[in-house]
Amino acid sequence: MGESVRIEARLTCAYFHAGGAVRGYVKIDSPRHLYIEWGVAQVHGHLCVDSNVLTVPVVPVAAMDESFMKSLNLPDVKTFSGPTGICIYQSKPTVLYSEIDVEHSTTSHFAIGLPPSMCPSFKGTSARVFYALSFTFKVQGTAAIQSLHLPFDMYASTPSFQFAPPIDTSSPSSHPGTLLVPPAVGFLPPTDDVRTVPVAVRRGHEIPFEVKPRPMHGRVDIERVGGTHTRHYTIGQAACHLVQLTFFKQTYMPGDVVLVAFDFTGATQPCASISASLVVSESLGALSLDPGRAVHTHTLQTAAELTDDALHTHVRLAACVRS
Repeated sequence: MGESVRIEARLTCAYFHAGGAVRGYVKIDSPRHLYIEWGVAQVHGHLCVDSNVLTVPVVPVAAMDESFMKSLNLPDVKTFSGPTGICIYQSKPTVLYSEIDVEHSTTSHFAIGLPPSMCPSFKGTSARVFYALSFTFKVQGTAAIQSLHLPFDMYASTPSFQFAPPIDTSSPSSHPGTLLVPPAVGFLPPTDDVRTVPVAVRRGHEIPFEVKPRPMHGRVDIERVGGTHTRHYTIGQAACHLVQLTFFKQTYMPGDVVLVAFDFTGATQPCASISASLVVSESLGALSLDPGRAVHTHTLQTAAELTDDALHTHVRLAACVRS
């Protein structure tokens, strides 16, 4: 297209939620007159696996209109998956430009809808799920088409809570003995998904891996819920009690701080020091070639402290944003 022509594409965020929309803008700056025959944008997602531990089943998906693809000579985004992967999502091309003249600069804003159920982004050693937004342009006077690819992360959908409308009790009812049941209260997606028409999407049920929390190991005898977001663990036995651990949240998200409190008031044996580590372990699922096998373990952070005669202490472990 020439070095004098500058194309800038930006997304409003580094991640998007299923059921929402991928939003951003494209800006084209040219010091000379430019005629753009067409310009489209397309969202696509891929699953790549390590063929030594995982296999990808062949699952048919809805095919795109090949005549439209060939008429524009669009690149095949399915090749992003590589030899050991598959394309798990491919949206219809969204037209951004169609036979327009650019004198100096032009900017186009876009919003591409996403289906409510999508496999989230995942980066592991045995499997990787990633998404990208591809732009393709055809400028008059150039033989080849120009492509630009922007990666982003896919998160789960964000439900919104909808309250039932209030019941009007001022007007008299002809049937006073009838109980009026309000509509059910539940979670609804924040956007209208009717406009979204995916052409090639897998639900993720056939993907042979899963992300799940690792169970707590060690001598844990008692677990009781002390509050809405509090868990207590007692390590040791009745005759040889050591410490009681308290977690102040039941679930943690990337970027959160894991706060653990240690209570030695009821200890029957001394404790000279403590050490806590935040560990992420990747294990193969039930549909893999070796179910249950741990393929990768990574320690995010470790904290150590001398306790001696201390009765109370705590440790803070920060979960990285991209865990």
